[in-house]
Amino acid sequence: MATESMRSFRESRSVCTSKQEEEATKLMESTDEIKKRLAAKEVEVREAKSTLDTKVTMIGNIMHESVTTR
Repeated sequence: MATESMRSFRESRSVCTSKQEEEATKLMESTDEIKKRLAAKEVEVREAKSTLDTKVTMIGNIMHESVTTR
């Protein structure tokens, strides 16, 4: 009787472990996907900043009307 009880306990633990492994795998895959998306967004941000910096350099200084020019 004790042996059956121990076997039953062991089997229930292995099912639990299997489910935990499945969950862990899903989480790792999700994390990998997030890392890839983040890397793509970082590239997009760098490109946008580069474009912005280029356009900003074309804008001259805008003087306030109180500043006199010669």
